[in-house]
Amino acid sequence: MTFLNCFGPKVPSSSSFIGFVLPLFLLLPLSALSLQCYQSQQSLTDALQGNALGCPAASLSCTKSIDFNAQIIARGCQSSNCTFPNGTASVSPICFNSSNNAQQQSYCCCYGDNCNGTANERRNWLMTWLNFAIMAAITAINAM
Repeated sequence: MTFLNCFGPKVPSSSSFIGFVLPLFLLLPLSALSLQCYQSQQSLTDALQGNALGCPAASLSCTKSIDFNAQIIARGCQSSNCTFPNGTASVSPICFNSSNNAQQQSYCCCYGDNCNGTANERRNWLMTWLNFAIMAAITAINAM
């Protein structure tokens, strides 16, 4: 005869935790889950205005490009990873300058919400790496 221990302590399994938490994430609006980037084009001399907006669902990174000749800065979303001029993908934020004839430009690409702004870029890049480390740790714990 087998007896079930209905009153003993029970340690929640990772699958029951995921079964509880995952539906909660599904209740969040999609805009809360999408990447948030500044999306604008303005004069290089103007202060950054507005707030970051939700990017399309396929967006992976935020960009900022500066045309020094035209004195224009453009910010937006990008549906690919950050890449160097030679096409090599980067897992960390990048910036590089280019000059073609008399054309002087700068291009930056980053991962994480609001990372293509101005004053908080370093803090946001640090938060991106911290979030990555936390997610990697959670994944490793769940894999055990």
